Amino acid sequence: MAQTITNGSFEDVSGLTAVTEAYGIAYNGVPNGWEFSGTNVQVLPYSFSSGSPTAAAGGLAHYVEAWGESDIGTLSQLVDGFNVGDSYRLTFDWGGRTPFYSGEVYDFTVSIAGISKNYSGLSTQEGMYTDHIDFQATAQNETVAITWNATPSLPIGGSQQIGLIDNFRLEAVPEPSSALLLGIASLGLVARRRK
Repeated sequence: MAQTITNGSFEDVSGLTAVTEAYGIAYNGVPNGWEFSGTNVQVLPYSFSSGSPTAAAGGLAHYVEAWGESDIGTLSQLVDGFNVGDSYRLTFDWGGRTPFYSGEVYDFTVSIAGISKNYSGLSTQEGMYTDHIDFQATAQNETVAITWNATPSLPIGGSQQIGLIDNFRLEAVPEPSSALLLGIASLGLVARRRK
């Protein structure tokens, strides 16, 4: 059974409320296929404003942004079809943005199967960065979660935190022993053909 993240690139904006803001059109609401425990989440086009990030390689048209002073919430999705004990890789794009207000920070955690990575810093950069989490499935269903931390450390005069996320995808990772056996078998075929 395949492990598929629904709307992992946030391109499906059907059912969301399109709002024309000073910088462009934003889509308010929880992205299709996902659940959100807080408020202030939007799906934005990469062309939203001059402060919008540049898409990472493979990024499409939209990304998710959540913001607030504290207790923003968690964006999550339950993914089915894992084989317990097998290895997988969750790949995603993350970033900050050129801040609209002085002192914006990003402070959020991406997690799956009990493994998490935290991203925090002063939101000054433009651009999205690709990262991944390698994990071993502990159940047939695993939850992908992005949690914007409740009490980020805002600099003096800081206004709020921002966190940008995009392009979630999953793939199975071959076990080293399986990859080694395949490599040995391939070498055997090459050697046999040379004879």
